[in-house]
Amino acid sequence: MPSVTDSLEELPDLDVLLATLLYLMSRHTHSPNSVLSQSIITHLEILKDHPDCSSPALSKAGKRLTKHWNSALQAQRLVGGPTDQVAKLNALWKVH
Repeated sequence: MPSVTDSLEELPDLDVLLATLLYLMSRHTHSPNSVLSQSIITHLEILKDHPDCSSPALSKAGKRLTKHWNSALQAQRLVGGPTDQVAKLNALWKVH
């Protein structure tokens, strides 16, 4: 199965990726929605496959958190989150 990193022209620096993840997660605490959840999942998938992520702890955390956020996204979709916006966001916004 192809990874998210295969579809990116250029990978973000690891520190930028981590900062973005922290920002997205903090935004989600203030305004939880499926668009943010999907973006967090995408960034976590990049983290776990990032070539500069030599830390086993970060890689393992990326894998575990990806599962957690996927479950959270499924729960949001069951209660009627804005899932139609996820496709629009992914089409318009590239991960930086």
